[in-house]
Amino acid sequence: MGKKNLTVGELIRTEFFKNKVSQEISALVIRKKTRPVPKKGLRYRRDYFDRMGGENKLNTEFFLENIESIWEKKSSLNREGRLLIKGICDQALILTLQEQQRLENLEENKKQKTIE
Repeated sequence: MGKKNLTVGELIRTEFFKNKVSQEISALVIRKKTRPVPKKGLRYRRDYFDRMGGENKLNTEFFLENIESIWEKKSSLNREGRLLIKGICDQALILTLQEQQRLENLEENKKQKTIE
């Protein structure tokens, strides 16, 4: 039996990928909510993160629905939205690939030990 190579489409449908995207979104929300109060007379510029939160698009489902079209450069979202989603999903994909490789290595090691 050889290694099973998953496609990107299969990888982004794994629970591990979905969990990582959700964790990254949660971390982003926490960073934004815990940023320091601006100095007197100043304010934070409203960015895409703020607009997505107001439109209820700051969730895992919205990110997962749009990431494939973003990676294929077929998305109709604006640049800020694409960059935010792509950044989070790229990181989650890297972690998913690393986890997949780790699991394959564990499986390979188990097979080698049973052969010996």
